[in-house]
Amino acid sequence: MTPNGQKLADAVGIGLGHIRNVLNDLRSRTDAAITIACSYDVAYHWLMPRFGALRTEMAEREIRLVTAADHRAYDDPAVDVSIRFGHATDWPDTIAIRLFDEEVFPVCSPAFLAKHPELRSGDPRAIAKLPLLHLEHKDTLRGVRWRQWFARAGVPVPPARKERIFPNYAGSLFEAMSGGGIALAWSHLIGDFMERGLLVRASPLSVETDWGRFAVHRAPEGSAVDRVARWLAAAAQEPATAGPPVLAAAST
Repeated sequence: MTPNGQKLADAVGIGLGHIRNVLNDLRSRTDAAITIACSYDVAYHWLMPRFGALRTEMAEREIRLVTAADHRAYDDPAVDVSIRFGHATDWPDTIAIRLFDEEVFPVCSPAFLAKHPELRSGDPRAIAKLPLLHLEHKDTLRGVRWRQWFARAGVPVPPARKERIFPNYAGSLFEAMSGGGIALAWSHLIGDFMERGLLVRASPLSVETDWGRFAVHRAPEGSAVDRVARWLAAAAQEPATAGPPVLAAAST
């Protein structure tokens, strides 16, 4: 090969190599999965009924879901979008899109309400005399608990007694559905249990705070990750088309 031919061959090789690298990069960006992290309760009671629609919307990407009880796990570099509870200012240097406000109210089964007609008066003192279902207190667990609900109702906190304590929110709801007592429910994490008549309000009093749930990410605006977060925000404004399974409630 002549010197000029060698120069041309080198230039073509460099050009083809650059094209190959660019194509590989674009392919990896297109095929990369987007990982959403949230609590089990958010996944089970809100996200999963909508997960199929999200996958259809983002058909060009694989959508993965991971759950963790400790919100600190959401800081893993493999997580693209996390659904977190707090204030928008809790996560600096991120895009935090509000999904829901916090609204909490007591619920019980229809049978429990029929057994305790005094609840129909709406007097919070009636609730204080009945079995309450509690969530286990953890350092990383935030939000309204029975103490805050009674304080907002202007009723003294019931004296300590043997209560049922659950490590997660789903367990307390299933126990309430089985007639075991009164649980606190989050309006956006109740699924369609009330529409199906599995749970009813035990009091008209709701506690609302300035806390909320947010879709949090660090990707550029307009990116696929940002699209997922904004899709979640839009979905949060629509009712679920199908609730989570209730077989566990029937066997409790």
